Amino acid sequence: MPSAKRKSDLIKKELATCSDVKLLSYQNIPIPEVNRRAIGAVRSLLARYGDKWTYSAAINDLYLQHTAPALRAADKDGAGAPYTIGAGDGDPSAFERINSKRYQAATVPEPLSEQGWQIVDEFNRAFAGSPASGYVAPVHITTAANSGGALSWDSEGYRQAYREIWGR
Repeated sequence: MPSAKRKSDLIKKELATCSDVKLLSYQNIPIPEVNRRAIGAVRSLLARYGDKWTYSAAINDLYLQHTAPALRAADKDGAGAPYTIGAGDGDPSAFERINSKRYQAATVPEPLSEQGWQIVDEFNRAFAGSPASGYVAPVHITTAANSGGALSWDSEGYRQAYREIWGR
């Protein structure tokens, strides 16, 4: 999937800008195969890197749902390393793992209602021959410290931004 590869490449590129970050491994597991391959990948990473593996970033929270059992089986502390971050999605199960500090430290949630507003607006613009809005959704990182125990995240920011774009 080209968008998944692009997202993954952007994560690697951004991590490369951090002088104190060393990329130990890059795993290319297609989303349809994650339920079958994630546990083996985690076991392999633990065997190869042990305590040197301190953080993981995944393009979607689904990966972390499937890596948690392998980390649990390896007697890893759910609130400790490797700290895992889902770089997109924010489904309720991710919030549950984050809030309970069980094998996921953070997610970058993508509210479906926000995407809906953006899709409708951009389609209307395209059909009307108007230029794209230029709206870029702000990034929000959800952790146990800022989730308030919620199982989702939705921002008023995009509603206000679109009201301004639409002149309302």
